[in-house]
Amino acid sequence: MTQLVHFTLATEDTGVAERFYREVFGEEFAAMEIEGETLYRGSLAGLGMVICPSTMADVVANRSRHQLQFNVDDVAAHVERAVAHGGRLHTPLTDNNGRQYACVCDPDNNTIELVGSEEG
Repeated sequence: MTQLVHFTLATEDTGVAERFYREVFGEEFAAMEIEGETLYRGSLAGLGMVICPSTMADVVANRSRHQLQFNVDDVAAHVERAVAHGGRLHTPLTDNNGRQYACVCDPDNNTIELVGSEEG
């Protein structure tokens, strides 16, 4: 059996990314120092997550290092929190086969799809 249990997000500003994911998704992260750099360890949607500087991870990208999709109870509220905490709207709220859908970008321009529960 294969199971994804952890991922690392390489970012230009670890503090900004930590605040974004904490405020938008309600997750907690703990700061840690490695080689003079501040990283954040926590979880996101049940997966272990580390937020680290892109220079440490040797990542060079200006957009979409990853794309995540979350099922959420309130798509509009998540969009509002994302924009309030440094993200931006990518795809406005719409109906997608009976489910609310929107896409936002985090502060590093990684796209995040937000999908609501089925209506009815």
